[in-house]
Amino acid sequence: MEKRKIVYPVLKATMKEHKDTIETLSKLLNISEMSVWRRLSGNYEWKASEAMTICQHYGVVFEELFKKD
Repeated sequence: MEKRKIVYPVLKATMKEHKDTIETLSKLLNISEMSVWRRLSGNYEWKASEAMTICQHYGVVFEELFKKD
């Protein structure tokens, strides 16, 4: 199995710090786990509403959380 590249390392690190998984974000955003992976890897862009939900969940601003690699 190939390793998936994460384009948003700050978001992934924040998830790890909070012990959140792909499943956690999937449930938070009401999207599939595969959709979360596609967004984390940069294959699909985050919707504004998804980004806002994630920022509110972690209590951080967009620019901090969604810095690209």
